[in-house]
Amino acid sequence: MTDSNPANDECDVAKIFSESDDIGSRSSLWFRPLRQLLEDGKPPSEVTVLTFRDMQTGAYPFGVLAHTKNNRIIFWPVLAKNADMVAGVGKEGVIDHITLELPSEKFHVTAYDATGEPSHCEAADFGHRQAWRLQRFEDSGVALWFTLSVKWSTLVDQETAVQRLAKAPNAADAKRREQIFRQYAAKIKIVDIPLPTGVTAPEYVYCNVFYVTEPEEEIKLTPNIFLLGDINAVVDGWTDGTFEIQSKRLLCEQTQFLIATACPPGTVRREVFLGFPRQVCGPGIQRE
Repeated sequence: MTDSNPANDECDVAKIFSESDDIGSRSSLWFRPLRQLLEDGKPPSEVTVLTFRDMQTGAYPFGVLAHTKNNRIIFWPVLAKNADMVAGVGKEGVIDHITLELPSEKFHVTAYDATGEPSHCEAADFGHRQAWRLQRFEDSGVALWFTLSVKWSTLVDQETAVQRLAKAPNAADAKRREQIFRQYAAKIKIVDIPLPTGVTAPEYVYCNVFYVTEPEEEIKLTPNIFLLGDINAVVDGWTDGTFEIQSKRLLCEQTQFLIATACPPGTVRREVFLGFPRQVCGPGIQRE
């Protein structure tokens, strides 16, 4: 809102919601963790919303993290506004979320087909011979789960007003679902992930999401671990050099993560890009 009068802002928001049943695209980061509640009435897991904070313009969500009751970690990445979540017949939409299975340390991604049914994909489904699993680093205390690069303009362009009219089989179930949603909303946690010092409105943000393998130990994050991903494969104008890396350790239920971020030089080719480690070997990487 640009109006400086808070009362007018509230009236404008109320008008937006009253004039339409559904507001916002299905790719919105606020809707996707609620899919099971909206469609089937199933209670969602408690979530942590992760944001990049620009000290001048505010915080922008880039992902949602949840720890399910069956010991799985789910991450919903931000997507371009109006991304094609459900493609045509015989095709899949974009990746909706990533699921890490514990204690196996394997993970898969989930997309949705034209009927709305989930499709769970592993590395082999994309032609890779090696499985996706956490990539451990000796004596570091962390294992790489995935990398994420996102254009800053994509973060800024996200919808801030969203609404869904969810149908329920009867009035009693509608009331039950409403109560579930109220409980879910009341427990949402928001965690700011720091950007490099002095950075404001960068071209893009590149981050690594690490699973903390030694919760009681000090983490040793070195530049060679951070840059082991595929950043130079998705960035035009990439040049080797030094740049600041910021990191934050956070707790999701009983599981710890470390999220490291940087704003390297160059121009990223895609609005959002995810990179996944496979069972590869190299300096400082444990062979299975």
